[in-house]
Amino acid sequence: MIPRFEPSIAHRRLPKMSPDGAPRLERMGRDWERQLHSWVKPASDTEDEKRQRAEKAVTDALNDLPDVRDLPINVYAKGSYANNTNVRQDSDVDVAVEYTGIEYFDFAHDLKGITGEEAGFDTVKDPYSPSQLKGDVEYALVAAFGRHAVTGHNRAITVREQSNRLAADVVPCFTCRRYYGRSALGSLLSYKGRVPGSG
Repeated sequence: MIPRFEPSIAHRRLPKMSPDGAPRLERMGRDWERQLHSWVKPASDTEDEKRQRAEKAVTDALNDLPDVRDLPINVYAKGSYANNTNVRQDSDVDVAVEYTGIEYFDFAHDLKGITGEEAGFDTVKDPYSPSQLKGDVEYALVAAFGRHAVTGHNRAITVREQSNRLAADVVPCFTCRRYYGRSALGSLLSYKGRVPGSG
């Protein structure tokens, strides 16, 4: 149950009264209906260009470092820009940098309790770790945009907006699959997700 906030009498705002004694509704400062309609429209050309510029800027930064350039990495917009649900012109672009060289997994439902070995998976010795991925991505972004424009956080790396660039939250992550059953032919069935890299 969500706790309910009950303001004290001192904090409660009483409605303004009209001349006939009935409460009068104050007009909201923002036209929320128009704002909500604008949010559900497909991305404008400007917003689509913003997304493409963010993806290209991150990809170019990664390609400038030889140690990172050859890694199996996919760069793509995620979140509100990818789903056309962004707050128009008000939000940064979330960009995933997904390492696909190894896969994290777990088993659920009909497969709960089996091991990776029983499923036919190989164990990776000395894998590329989440902290390595996050460190390499942050290093590439700092090399491309400068330390003043890049801030590392627990799971994401923020690139601040500049005149010729844009604000982006870059999320280094790994492929993750949840295996839940087998098909009629015996192959594993799964859902795909992402596990954030952390540092």
